[in-house]
Amino acid sequence: MAQPSVMVLGSAHLASLKPAPTAAQAERVIASLATYAPTAVCIEAMDGAGIETALHDVAGNASRLSTFAEKQVQLGMPQQLALGVSPADARSQAITLLAHWGQLSTGERVRLVQLQLAGYEMWSAVLNWSELGEGERAEAIKALDAETVASLDKLRDSPKEPAAIAVALAKRSGLHRIYAVDTFEDEVTMMALVPELTVFFERPELKASIERLKQAFDAHWQPTTGEGALLDTLHWFNGSDYAKLDRASEWDVFEKPSAGTAGARRLLLWNARNAELVARLDRVLASVDGERTFLVIGASHRAFLERALGAQPWLEVVPSERFLAEKAVTSR
Repeated sequence: MAQPSVMVLGSAHLASLKPAPTAAQAERVIASLATYAPTAVCIEAMDGAGIETALHDVAGNASRLSTFAEKQVQLGMPQQLALGVSPADARSQAITLLAHWGQLSTGERVRLVQLQLAGYEMWSAVLNWSELGEGERAEAIKALDAETVASLDKLRDSPKEPAAIAVALAKRSGLHRIYAVDTFEDEVTMMALVPELTVFFERPELKASIERLKQAFDAHWQPTTGEGALLDTLHWFNGSDYAKLDRASEWDVFEKPSAGTAGARRLLLWNARNAELVARLDRVLASVDGERTFLVIGASHRAFLERALGAQPWLEVVPSERFLAEKAVTSR
């Protein structure tokens, strides 16, 4: 295995962009990122094994499951019953089928989608659902209920990053699996700190800091400037100017004494979440698919992750800004 590399794309929540990016603008982003030729594509989501474990203690994981895994569970359980498999067995069988993708019959490709759903690997299922041609879809519709078909279509066409970037890039790169690398355990604990920080959140200086970040974001989303508009926005999100502004607005403020112990705990939990993301990315990088690993994630994470990943001398961190900049300049 050659020296592995990783690219982290920090993204805005694309569904919040108003007006939404056009198909041509989204395509320019995928075409640019595809030049990295990723061998593994990762997203900010819970993986199937993590969801299965969390379901062993529904009461203790209620917030995490309802916020970050509700759709996976909703789509997965009916397929477990239909196929007569456990989530773990479904994932194992799916990996076996993936190894022979080029030789799979239509029925086996449909079964792969079902197995990935049953294993709570929803975005992998969406990826392979998007690969089915019209004739294959007709056969799939016979095997799947109408609600599942509608959900898969809706997820495939979603403007959110897992579909608009990760699935689209994986499909362009000839991949058939999406790696989910977040647990959200520390995120849920951070959310529990909000009541303690309510008074701090109302402070004028914090509101002004967040408003500066919002104004900068609005200034960098210029959808009428042409097909390179989304590339330019993402270029800014993945550069040093955004990283400095985001850190000052959303993180350094919690070092102030007025944020109290809850502020310090928030920063430590943020670091813990990023450390867990790095560990999970390392496991993907160490897998047979990991030679060139790509992650799309909320933009605030990017600088922290790149710094932590860059501390590993045996790993190359490829700046996504470099790819976006080259295309952004020529697209105008």
